Amino acid sequence: MASSSVPANIVEWLARTTNKDFAHFVSISHGSLNEAITFLVLAEKLAYTTKAESWKLVQDFEELASMLSVFRKTLSQNS
Repeated sequence: MASSSVPANIVEWLARTTNKDFAHFVSISHGSLNEAITFLVLAEKLAYTTKAESWKLVQDFEELASMLSVFRKTLSQNS
């Protein structure tokens, strides 16, 4: 569920009009991404996934988190 809220929160800004609003929803998406990482770590600890599988996904999610941080900062600077 957390992973699906990442793009949903970004799209939610369409009802808004400012970069400040958009940055807020990107920030919420960033939080959802961190939540998804937590669930991946838990899934690995509970043996629902292997360490290699969860590690790859965590790396991908961390890369996305970094991109969202830069995007949010850029939006905040331009508002």
